[in-house]
Amino acid sequence: MSDLTTNDDSWHTIWRKEMAADVARAYAADSDVSAVVLAGSVARGWADQHSDIELDVYWRRPPRDAQRRAALARAGAVVHVDWATPPDEAAFRALLIQQRGQLSQIWPYEDFEWSEHFYVDGVNIGVSAFLAETLEQWIDDVVEHCDIDDDKHMRLAAMQQAVPLYGADLVAGWQARIHYPGALARAVVDQLMGVQDRWWDAGYLAARDAFIPRADLLARMERWLLRLLLALNRIFLPDPRFKWAGRLIDQMSVKPERLGERLSEVFRAAPTDAVVTVRTLANETLDLIDLHLPGCDTDFARAWLSYRRSTPPRPEPTLTHPLTPTPTPFPDE
Repeated sequence: MSDLTTNDDSWHTIWRKEMAADVARAYAADSDVSAVVLAGSVARGWADQHSDIELDVYWRRPPRDAQRRAALARAGAVVHVDWATPPDEAAFRALLIQQRGQLSQIWPYEDFEWSEHFYVDGVNIGVSAFLAETLEQWIDDVVEHCDIDDDKHMRLAAMQQAVPLYGADLVAGWQARIHYPGALARAVVDQLMGVQDRWWDAGYLAARDAFIPRADLLARMERWLLRLLLALNRIFLPDPRFKWAGRLIDQMSVKPERLGERLSEVFRAAPTDAVVTVRTLANETLDLIDLHLPGCDTDFARAWLSYRRSTPPRPEPTLTHPLTPTPTPFPDE
């Protein structure tokens, strides 16, 4: 292991990289593995005390279950749950309690991916495995044909920042092909312009101090703005949850002033002030799109951002109470 004299931030990254290299060797021992890369916050040098280790493994052909289990065994993992033959609820709960939440699990093939999630010496390690040809097809789909699929963009974001641990020449070739063309930026922005959130509810949610739906709406609006700005800056979406929003904002050259600070203030400000901040940031972002991506139609988004939930006028009072029946005159005698 490396010298402990480094600062804390560097140390969180250094020892995780060393453990990742050990796990990578466990997979690379199989001749059907083409490449193994380190991804996520550790690859980017952003690791902290909470960071997991994320590895992507690329196979030449579909791996057999025996190959996957052998790689896990070489890595020192003990599989508690195989979701190809899931345990019943009682058995799963018992395992969860026994392992204090640290369950090593393996999933069957789904959506082009084989997944393993396990612990070694208490460290959370996630493995996403794909066929090498799948990644090559996704690079072509996104870069050449402007495919806006989130999963493909996240995979390209991971590969773009990945640290090769095995198959360096192959990985370098993939990374050289990955870029974010202007036509793709326009396609992503155009798709997001059609998203109608219930922004018109923001005013009454603030007035009622309905803090749970208001916070949910504001968070969704912030994610929408960040997605627009990622496309504007030609940065692939790394995570729809935006766990590292501050770091991503730092990478943006085109953005509203004090973007990160203002987004953070939204959840500390008074309800009506928070709504104003998000609305202002949205209009500033649309202005930047008009400036830097001419041809994108922002008119529809500006229209729905201006909508407000209507408040019916208060009816004029009447002399007769609406629940008081009008007396019926007696007939003439």
